[in-house]
Amino acid sequence: YKPRMSFLASRTNLCLYEPVATSNNVDYQCRSQRNNCPYAECGKIIPEDLQSEKFDIEDLKNYCREHVRCPFMITREMAKEAQLIFCPYNYIIDHQVREQLKLDLRNSIVIFDEAHNIEDTCRETAKFTIKRSEIETIQKEMIQAINSPSEKNEWLSMIKDPLKEVLKILQMIIEWMGVKRNSRKNTETYLIEKDTFMMFNGWGLTSFAWPQISEHIKILIRPDKKTKSRLPDRLVLPLTKLYGTLVLIFQNNQDNLSDFDVVFNPGDKENNDELTFLCMNPSIVFKPIADQSHCVILSSGTMSPLQSFALELGVKFNVNLSVHHIIDKSQVAAFTISNNLDNSLKFKTSFKNMQENQTEMF
Repeated sequence: YKPRMSFLASRTNLCLYEPVATSNNVDYQCRSQRNNCPYAECGKIIPEDLQSEKFDIEDLKNYCREHVRCPFMITREMAKEAQLIFCPYNYIIDHQVREQLKLDLRNSIVIFDEAHNIEDTCRETAKFTIKRSEIETIQKEMIQAINSPSEKNEWLSMIKDPLKEVLKILQMIIEWMGVKRNSRKNTETYLIEKDTFMMFNGWGLTSFAWPQISEHIKILIRPDKKTKSRLPDRLVLPLTKLYGTLVLIFQNNQDNLSDFDVVFNPGDKENNDELTFLCMNPSIVFKPIADQSHCVILSSGTMSPLQSFALELGVKFNVNLSVHHIIDKSQVAAFTISNNLDNSLKFKTSFKNMQENQTEMF
């Protein structure tokens, strides 16, 4: 049985063209240098001797070096017809990455190996953090783009209205952060917003306005198909992350808003003030994956208790198996050692104690 297989990995992990692979921004350089890249010349043609072979990343990179082919382009093309695809967690869990890669989970069996940290991964995927200084940088870039002459530039003309609308929201967020900074008590290191619904309304982010705002942000974060133009990464990356979190919040008519804590964390200076959307419920990320798939399998050596794990993910697992450890209890002995033989050194695993006694303990 030889299923057609592929894997999905980043350009950073797969690129063989040295001027691109050694650059600081592999994604950007890959797109701009594609015409110069010898490995990309054959493009999306899948070699016949790879059609039914099993391979890992190093196998494929060695093959592509020898035959002067692009592993990134080949794996993406093979994935379209593959029966078995390997990829990192976030390629499945992050709905934006799924959309970008056109991963259709319908009728698929999704297997998460080492799944004991999947709750944290889901929460982290939905989390958004940004500093005031980053918002101000985005604002300056947007104002510069809005004020640029666009009479002869079709793309710039097209993005000006979306830029203005998103700029209004960012200005509201900046003003909100200023109010929070002034209203905090000296003893408080951070503030959790008590009325997130009113806060979002104050930013202009309502259920009524969201469909139009969503379209505006999508225009700004995605390359224009016709002109191939795109805003710089320093704008696109934070806006993309913000958009991903907002999509989750506005699912189900903004019902998911109650699953987020909005935290204001004041810095030593105003520019270092930080805004964070914390996802408290991993099920809003995981449940859509389970709903779309034919079935989901979670596998790990450390997932017990299974019942609380399933509740966190918001999914009923019809088949559950938790087996005994391979090592019998009679073969295990556990001891606690609290000090050395002459009792001159206490074993405390605090950083300070480890630093002070690093020559005597490890």
